[in-house]
Amino acid sequence: MKGARRLVVERREECGCMGFLPVEKTAACRFLGSVIPCFRSLHASPISAFLRSSMKSYQKELWFNVPTRRAFINITREVEQCLAESGIEEGLLLCNAMHITASVFINDDESGLHHDYEQWLERLAPHEPVNQYRHNGYEDNADAHLKRQIMGREVVVAVTGGKLHFGTWEQIFYGEFDGRRKKRVLVKIIGE
Repeated sequence: MKGARRLVVERREECGCMGFLPVEKTAACRFLGSVIPCFRSLHASPISAFLRSSMKSYQKELWFNVPTRRAFINITREVEQCLAESGIEEGLLLCNAMHITASVFINDDESGLHHDYEQWLERLAPHEPVNQYRHNGYEDNADAHLKRQIMGREVVVAVTGGKLHFGTWEQIFYGEFDGRRKKRVLVKIIGE
């Protein structure tokens, strides 16, 4: 291939791993010289040790078994509890539904808004007649897949000072569109 850079493999004696060196000298090669540290020495470097020691990761699954077909559940307190358990003060929190007929979203905790969502979603993707959807064969939940697509899979929230960094009135909700069985929500937090 014209213009493609060829790579050669050089065995590193100090640890036995394989490093890659360019055949031609580029500006980066001239700057770095021909020495590229091996992978093991990078993992043992003081910078790497600092990053590993300061960066934390936390993960928890929240389980829901909604007795109705559809519901909106405020899960902000459960997510805040996860953040408290993590000990993370600054970072990012991901919260996502781990099922294709459920959603996680952020909005206001106001019953009129929840009613409006229910009406709006039912107009966009009505449950009945169930035979209007090709997906519905042995199941009757095609509308739930569409509703989830509209409402979204996940939210990402900044963590500042050990708290969720929300705007005014913002809360985290679990949206169930095909309930009556156990489903899970993943909470993953990274930071320091």
